[in-house]
Parts: sequence; C-alpha cells; structure tokens
Amino acid sequence: MIHNKNSIHLFTRFLPFMLIFIVTACHLNKQENEPKKPNIIVILCDDLDFDELNFYNTDTLPCYNGASKHGVESAQVETLTKPPYYMPHIDKLAKKGAIFTRFYANSSVCTPVRYALLTGRHSYKSPFLVKESQEDSIAFIKWNTYISPNEYTVVNAMHKRGYKAGIIGKWHNGLNGRPIYFPHNKDDILDSANSLKIKADYKLLISFLQDSLGFDFAGRIHYDNPFILNLEWITEGTIEFINKYKKNPFYLYIALPLPHAQYYDYKEWDPLATPAGMLNKNPNSKHNLNEAREKNREKTGNEHYSMATWIDDFIGVLMKTLKETGLDKNTMIIFTSDQQTRGKFTCYETNRIPFILYYPPLVKKGIVIGDLCQINDLVPTILELIDGKQSQEDWYDGVSFLPLFLHDNNRIYTRDYLYLEIGYSKAIVTKEYKYIANRPPQKILDIMNNNEQESIRSGKKRQIGWDGYDWHWDGVVYHNHRDFPCYFDKDQLYDLRKDVFEQHNLSYNSLYAPVLFTMKNLLKKEMVAYPYKFGEFAP
Repeated sequence: MIHNKNSIHLFTRFLPFMLIFIVTACHLNKQENEPKKPNIIVILCDDLDFDELNFYNTDTLPCYNGASKHGVESAQVETLTKPPYYMPHIDKLAKKGAIFTRFYANSSVCTPVRYALLTGRHSYKSPFLVKESQEDSIAFIKWNTYISPNEYTVVNAMHKRGYKAGIIGKWHNGLNGRPIYFPHNKDDILDSANSLKIKADYKLLISFLQDSLGFDFAGRIHYDNPFILNLEWITEGTIEFINKYKKNPFYLYIALPLPHAQYYDYKEWDPLATPAGMLNKNPNSKHNLNEAREKNREKTGNEHYSMATWIDDFIGVLMKTLKETGLDKNTMIIFTSDQQTRGKFTCYETNRIPFILYYPPLVKKGIVIGDLCQINDLVPTILELIDGKQSQEDWYDGVSFLPLFLHDNNRIYTRDYLYLEIGYSKAIVTKEYKYIANRPPQKILDIMNNNEQESIRSGKKRQIGWDGYDWHWDGVVYHNHRDFPCYFDKDQLYDLRKDVFEQHNLSYNSLYAPVLFTMKNLLKKEMVAYPYKFGEFAP
C-alpha cells in the first residue's frame, strides 16, 4: 500500500490531539457512569419539642404535652393541650423518611450541641473550654464550647471528598474569642452608630466562617439567639446556595433560629430587618409569615401556632428547589433539633430530640427507629454514606448508624450506651435506664447549701441549682425543680421504660443497686480519657 508523504505528515501532526480527545472522551464517559455523590442537608431547629410535630406519640415520649397527660406538674402551660399543626411538608418528610425515637443530643443548650454536630466530638474537647479550665478543676460546660480555627471539622472532611460546604442560620459557636455586636431589636439597626457596628461585625463573622473555618458559603447568619427573626431571609440564602452549587456535591448546614422556646407567634417580624442590617427590599423567598398565618387560621382555626406553618413553608420551598434543580432524589435531608425545652440545662430527657432522616435511595418509607443514636454520630454516618464504607478516621467520637439501613451482616450497629454532659452534670443512657451524676466543686455545694437553708427559713423556693447561678427565676433556671421532683438529688437513676418523664429516682432503692453499680462503671469508663476532675469518676 502506497502512502502519500503529506498524509503521513498530517497524521503524525494531529496524532497527539487525537489521543487527547480519546482519553478525554473515555474520562467523561467514566464520570457519567460513576454514581453521583449524595448531597447532605442538615436542618437543626432551635428548641423543637416532640409535641411540636404531628407524627410523634407524645403519650410515650418526654415532652410537656405527654407529661401533663400523665399528671406531672409542669412549669409549662401554653402547650399542654397539643393542637394539630398545619405542617404538610414536614409531615410528608417524615412519612417518606425514617423517624427516630431514641436520638439524643450530647448536651442540652445550643453551643455544645452544635459543637458536637460539626466536629463529631464530645463538647468537653473544645479548645476554648480547655483554655478556660484547669486540668485539676471541674470543667463547667455551658455556652462556652466554641469551635477553633485550627480544629478539624465536618467541613474539612467534606472538602477532602470534593464537596462544597455551606452554613446558613444560627451560629452560636464563637468568633475565636472576639466579642461581637449583634442587634437586639429593630431600633438597634436603625440607630446610625449601632448600624455601622452591626455591619462591620457581621462582615467579620462571615470572614471567620469562610476564611478561618473553611465554609465555601456562609450567609444569613444569626450569631446568637434570635432577637431578630427573618426566616424569609434564610430561605432566600438557601435557594441561592443550592443554585450556586447544584453541579457540585455539597454539605449544607441550616441552623434555623426557630422556634426557640416553642411556637409563640408573639411578634410582628419585619422582613426587612436582619442581623446584618436593614434590607432594601423583601427577600425573594417564595413564602412569608403573613401567608403562614392565613393558612394556619384556615386549616386549623388556631391563632397561636403560625410559626409551625412558617417553618413548614420553608421546608416546602427547600423541597421544591431541590426538585427544580434535579437534586431531590440524591439529597439526604436531616431534620432535627438542638434540644427540647423541658429540662434545658440538665441531663434529663430534654437531650432526646426529634430526628427525621430522609433519603429515598436508602431509607424505607415511614420506618420508625428506636435504637440509641446521638448527634456525634452524624459525622461518621455521613462519611460512611459518601465513602461507601466504614470510615477509618479517628478524629470524631461518634459511631455511624448507617448499618441501621444496610442489609449487611458484616456491619451491625451497636450502641450500648450514650454519654451526656452539661454544667457540672453528666449522664449515662442505656436502652432501659438513665444515670445522672451531679458533681460540682465544693464552692458550688456551699452556695447551694446556704440557699437551701435560706429557703427553709423564708419559705421561698430554692433559687440556685447545680450550676451555682441565681438566674432570678421563680426557682432554679428553666423551672426545672417543678418538672423534676428529684432535681436536687446528687445521684439519680431512672427506668426510662416506666418513667420517661423522670419522676422517680431509683438510686436509693436497694433493689436497683446492681443497675446503679453498672451505670456508674459505664460513666467511669467514659471518664478514662476525661482531662478534668469529676467527683470519684475522674479524680
């Protein structure tokens, strides 16, 4: 066969380009055939109770409504008779997802729970707690377990796997020790001097979340508790994030600053007022509070719980946005709370929280899961889902609960107990029992004793609980002495099968001495790596 020299020259000249084309085509084809990594959306409500959702059985779950039905005296009166809430989208999420009944936060106030959610670690490991606590002291866990710029978090783990990470909503985990000015009301924003401080500090906060903690997207942030609520502003940011990163796998943490102390529709929220300053126009959120109020009145005839429908409308817009972008079938949605309201700042069952997991490719519709799980477990669960195998990393304290959904005899989920902590209190939870140990330093015990003697002399309620503070409530903080008659007992043991509202302390009952012994040993086991003092458990 005779070859023309020009033909051979052209062939050799374009051969490298042809090879590049073939390799690129093969690579693209391989990419198209590879399964897409799931998107992860974690929605954390603020103080959401079991009796603020329609699908939980409040007769058997710890909450105000259930307690009142069983004749338990309660500090709460507003929600004792649970109304039907108009929440069709959240109801649908639960119907098509998995409902957990024994899912626990690690603590019972905002900051330590959010710390565990984002780091997968026990809150006592926060560098800021370490900084303010001496090794020979008893660490006091409260709103002080901030996240440090040099800590490894879920954001780092997501980046390692090619994900984009975003945060929207309530932060509450510090600004590397720097104080920040945030608005307490609309007048703060309108004041020219305060307005400048608000805007400057808000920019610093966004910069910290993006530049120091590594979030690719940080927006619509509430630094602290919701003095100014603007759910429409948060919704608009959520739509913006999804549209921006719809072609990438992403992890989105949405910390709703609602309901925060239950569904009280008690203020006229201004859609132009935000923690970042005043807006020029209403957010493009596709829902608003006035519409929620109208729907709530029409569907339930109730005037007081529009906040439930407001939150539900946010979920509706989120689901619609995912569907419009083609992401609805490949996005895991977790809907939960930081803690409940009944028993805040204690180790009672306020730590047991509502939890829905929605992910069509994996989760059987309407399944109810009663296994022990904890907020620390989210990180390893998400990593196992993404990696397709159990994570071998060891920077977190949680355990993946993905085996609850897998049909794999080699991956059996085992959680024998959970560890809880707040203030100077710690607890162990098993399937059947809970043990609470209150071990404050001697100076707090002296303050409590003096207050008790004063209460005996004056007939007034005791004001100082296990935290040592006088919060100027009518009794101890959050009225916990009213909901829990054994609140002042140093050691407490409850049979959660019979006494989910924690009214009968069994720690002084000799019949339960073996159970108490076992529970104390579990706490000692947990305290082996604990760097501080805690009574006889970590001397």
